[in-house]
Amino acid sequence: MSEMALSESGKLSIGVAEIVAHKFITDVIKDYRQVNPEYRVDFNLKRAVTGKLLDMLQSGELDLAIVTPRPGEKIAGFDLVTMMHRKLELLLPAGHELAKQKSVSLKQIEQYPYLAFGKEHALAGIIADVFAKNDIHPQISSVTDDVRTLLAIGEGVALLPKSKYNESAGDIAVPVTEDTSYTISLASRNLAQEPKVAQKMASFIVYRGLLPDPGFNVVLIH
Repeated sequence: MSEMALSESGKLSIGVAEIVAHKFITDVIKDYRQVNPEYRVDFNLKRAVTGKLLDMLQSGELDLAIVTPRPGEKIAGFDLVTMMHRKLELLLPAGHELAKQKSVSLKQIEQYPYLAFGKEHALAGIIADVFAKNDIHPQISSVTDDVRTLLAIGEGVALLPKSKYNESAGDIAVPVTEDTSYTISLASRNLAQEPKVAQKMASFIVYRGLLPDPGFNVVLIH
């Protein structure tokens, strides 16, 4: 192994917010290994909500963390790089009367049973902020972390991130007219002082986050 490959190899602990699709990070690792076959990196992945991930990052348990700050939330003490901006869209069961609309207003959601995430779920706070900002009062029919199962049998409608990773047979996704955007960011303690293996992986993760995707609103980082 060359001196450069040796310096960019090693163990790497990465935290991933629960809101981030499992397949996204597995695709990143798969592509990283294909692009950099000479680097021997042992990945340790841990999933948690953003607050817990930041605690683990601060304590040194993690080298990097993919986090989802709530809109307007200030996170001090970390290097934070925006990877992507995301939007929520309305997911409907097949055959729902709103399914043929090109877009829907959040106000329309108030007319139908709504499937809400539990308070501990990563999406709960983001969605609560969107509802509060737009003075929306949904008719919550169920509180669950398994929204898709209830949605598939027609128990209600739900807001979920727009992403190719969230596509599911039978679900109909309709854009929302109001602003439902939030960010996914890469956090580190002080990236310039991290080992080369962490710096290289951080660059690769951000690069992958910026790749055009039907579910991503790309924001270029300068």
